[in-house]
Amino acid sequence: MKKILILCGMFLISTAFAQDDKQKNPGVELPDFVITGKENISIQSSNKIKPDFVPIISEEFIKPVFSPEQLETKDIGNPVKEDLNLFDSLNFYKGRLKVGAGLYTLPEAQVTFSEPFKSGLFNVGLIGFNRRAYVDNSDRYGLTGTAALKYFVGDDSKFLPGSEIKIDGSYGINSYKLFASNFPNIRRSFGLGNAALQFNYLTNKVIVAAVKLEDEFASLNDVTFSENVFKISGMSRLQLSNFAIGVNAKFVSASLENSLFSAASFGYTDLRPFLGLIISDGLKATIGMDFAFYDGKTSFNPYVSLGLKLDKNISMFAEFAPRTEFISAGTFLKRNQYLKADSVTGVFYNLGSNIRAVVKYEYGKYFEVDGGFEYISSQNYPYFAPALTKGEFIIASVAAKRFEGFLNLIFHTGPYGILYGSFSFRDTRDTSNSIVPYNSAIVADLHYSYNINAKFNAGFSVDFRSGSFTDLTNTKKAEGLFDLGLNLGYQVNTKFMWTFEVNNLINRSNYLWDGYKEQPLDVVAGFKYQW
Repeated sequence: MKKILILCGMFLISTAFAQDDKQKNPGVELPDFVITGKENISIQSSNKIKPDFVPIISEEFIKPVFSPEQLETKDIGNPVKEDLNLFDSLNFYKGRLKVGAGLYTLPEAQVTFSEPFKSGLFNVGLIGFNRRAYVDNSDRYGLTGTAALKYFVGDDSKFLPGSEIKIDGSYGINSYKLFASNFPNIRRSFGLGNAALQFNYLTNKVIVAAVKLEDEFASLNDVTFSENVFKISGMSRLQLSNFAIGVNAKFVSASLENSLFSAASFGYTDLRPFLGLIISDGLKATIGMDFAFYDGKTSFNPYVSLGLKLDKNISMFAEFAPRTEFISAGTFLKRNQYLKADSVTGVFYNLGSNIRAVVKYEYGKYFEVDGGFEYISSQNYPYFAPALTKGEFIIASVAAKRFEGFLNLIFHTGPYGILYGSFSFRDTRDTSNSIVPYNSAIVADLHYSYNINAKFNAGFSVDFRSGSFTDLTNTKKAEGLFDLGLNLGYQVNTKFMWTFEVNNLINRSNYLWDGYKEQPLDVVAGFKYQW
């Protein structure tokens, strides 16, 4: 194990100090699915606070997410220039303040500030909310602060031109009660934070590298629970004419203290060397091996992916990638805040089979549609199960298989507004053909907005989760979610806007977790000011 850690350290050091040897590559770049760590940065965000629901398996396991240019047969674009071009727009504002109050929202506020400078961007944000009770003890409040610094190295630099460095962190507290439990009036304060340092060198035609150091920490006040998860992840790729070689690496060290463990520690190391092949201008492949070291065990699985570009509009992607992942106790707690966290540990989640395929159609900058399927199987598929104590949940696992078909729609801003839609059908069953608890069969999200004229804009949203069984006997169901939302805005001037939002417009009784009713109809009025 020590040798593995030493190799990881040598790899990360060599990645961080990789230099451009100025060679020009006449070949074609491999698709981005062999590059990890690349991300799109949103300068300012004012998304509505969502219901307290996240699937137990993260979205990267459910559907492939990749950029429109992922299968393009062209050189990688310059993300530095793309980011800096954001500041050239006349619509860019350094600060934004959004405030609202309503029937149950009393109040909510969000403030963000961004300061671009010659070689980068600094931004900070603060968001807070207070929800009054709609059933006994269902009141909650939260406060989160964020900060980030992004620095770009110029293309004319003699050392690592086009690279970027990002430092960011956040910390928040969400305070609520387990109002469907035997002790509904005891308040739980969930503290969650993270700090990260990231380096990307993605613009060179020969060498591509990235490394990220991240620390996540979580704690509760009502029970004994604290967790710290330190991660080092990185990748490096060397492009040689019509093929490439590289490796993705991840190291995780977690410490946990709760009622079961006074000072438990968990380690996980994952190495994924790969070989990328450019078979033709429109066909590319990646083959590799996944080596995972965890809990005194070693596993290795081959993986392969194919990218096919039929024409400038249509591309296809397929992947077979079994692997092992570590899911921390804090991650489970984020997905279900009513978890009996004082008796939960992290899980080494083994994906024995993981197959997915996607077809994408895109028409210029106007719209894109992608659809496909995914099939996974696992001998220890984790799920939320009812605890012996009322209104609390534990983590259980079962041998299970999951099939999903999905469709995503994006119509970019244009004369008819902007539309985003995501639809999926999922079937998750154990070996006895029972449906795994809290796995909705149908999940749909639809968001549309339209500028009626220079002053008025309107939009609507639909969040739907079909009902799910609450245990493996499949005898009881949670009702699921159907939240129809409405948004209106009146632009007083370029800096000030009145806002009006309606959530759960049809006032449906929504239950994502057994016994826990979601917020009923809420009308929120407020304003947005930017400068």
